[in-house]
Amino acid sequence: MKLTLDLPPAVIRKAKSRAAAQGRKVNDLAEDLFRSAFGPRPKRPRLRRKAEIVRDELTGLPVIQCTRAPSRDWTPEEIHQILLDEEVARAIEAARR
Repeated sequence: MKLTLDLPPAVIRKAKSRAAAQGRKVNDLAEDLFRSAFGPRPKRPRLRRKAEIVRDELTGLPVIQCTRAPSRDWTPEEIHQILLDEEVARAIEAARR
């Protein structure tokens, strides 16, 4: 397909110069530029909010509010069990040495 564009002379000179430096035709260079312009857009990183320290309304204690909070709430019993399991695993490993 043919297309006529009205571009400033400086842009045409730069395109010809770059194509010549790469040993390519201007048409091939333009095709690559168009493909890159309309290709998939790179993902932009999400802007993360910083963690904030606020006061709990009920207790008055400081609470850190994070944007990447855990996907579930852990009960004290679950946390205790996890810590106990880790401690037992360390004790078994130490006994093997």
